[in-house]
Amino acid sequence: MKKILRPGCIALYFLTVVAFFLGGMTFAGMTDAAKDQGLASGAIVFMYGVYFAAAGLTASVVISYFLSDKSIKLLNIIVSFLILIIAGLVYYNYNERRKNKSAFQFKRNSYENINAQITPVSFNKLNMPDSSIGVGFFKPDFVNNKALYFYSNPYFADPTKEIPTVDSITFSLKDYGALDISYAPPWLVPVHMKLDYEILFFRIMFVSNNYIEIEVNEYDGLTTWVKREAGEIFYWPEFLLNVHSVELLNPSEQKIRIKPLNYSDEVFYKYEIIRPVLVNDEWMMVELYDDNYSLTGKGWLQWKSGDKLLISYSFLS
Repeated sequence: MKKILRPGCIALYFLTVVAFFLGGMTFAGMTDAAKDQGLASGAIVFMYGVYFAAAGLTASVVISYFLSDKSIKLLNIIVSFLILIIAGLVYYNYNERRKNKSAFQFKRNSYENINAQITPVSFNKLNMPDSSIGVGFFKPDFVNNKALYFYSNPYFADPTKEIPTVDSITFSLKDYGALDISYAPPWLVPVHMKLDYEILFFRIMFVSNNYIEIEVNEYDGLTTWVKREAGEIFYWPEFLLNVHSVELLNPSEQKIRIKPLNYSDEVFYKYEIIRPVLVNDEWMMVELYDDNYSLTGKGWLQWKSGDKLLISYSFLS
């Protein structure tokens, strides 16, 4: 017992715990052991340090039993140098992350300055009666894919060559686990985007077996192509059945009717909220609710006429 409790041995235990703790956390970082683990990533890195420290302490106790005081003193010097090396590596990595963060912040600020004169499209409602409503919406699969790639027109490209990517969006998680975009091209203005609710939709203009043409800027109509497998398609009926509620764009002229016919009688239920329950080509059956969310009646309303949208909609209550 006296052999392992010598002053030099106790110093060795302390130095070994420090060295292996730092080494364990550095190893976890270099191997991406906590990658994509959200809030648990910090705890995972810390536990790697604890496990390494425990292993190092055990090894140092066993080794110190067989070493002389002179050998232990030499080992303490070696471990001290090891701590300095690891600390230098940690400091270097910290500076690199800070530089990358600063570069990204500059890129984001540049993006915000470019779009400073543009008012973002509301994520709640759409009211663009003069624009094409497209065939539906595309939602990227940001859970399984860390990036959404944009492609040049696959039907104008050489069929013998791979279609080149023209840009992309890169997704990431904030410290508290919320979705974020770490990179996006400066011209990106989706029709609906509120990432803290995982709302990100692009208007679909054309659909093929493998690719979808989506509108990536709601102000200038810029479009590009994405792979169909990169997300989920919501055609208009599916999309409307998943929103919280809809509203008439022109209540003085539009009416909720008994049947899906323009000459059908109007319904006279009192309501504050309109929820779609059945959608066909231009008409939808709706349920009417008061402000206490009590059902007051049902009816039909015309939600579009040709390529003109006659309603607005809200994702959130």
